[in-house]
Amino acid sequence: MFSPWGPRYNRSTPMIEESDPEIQTLGEIRDVFRAFRNFGYELDFMLMPADAYGTEVNSLSPQFVDEYFKRVEDLAMRTLDSVADVNVRRWSLIRQNNT
Repeated sequence: MFSPWGPRYNRSTPMIEESDPEIQTLGEIRDVFRAFRNFGYELDFMLMPADAYGTEVNSLSPQFVDEYFKRVEDLAMRTLDSVADVNVRRWSLIRQNNT
């Protein structure tokens, strides 16, 4: 499974609170992955933080984007590691490795 993940655009802080949509979204992904596992599937999940998009297209500061995605990566690992093998690869690194 693969999912691109964009940075937030409507906040001034990269912090993620319990009430933020990232928490709910990762929980929903976990529930779907758990259902697949219950049917006997082993899942590999690649989360691709769209860091280059945030900095190059939307002109967000690299520091903001970096801090936000560090938090997303930590949350994804803690939320999904029991239901999938989680691999996080930032868009900028995928692009760098393939040019």
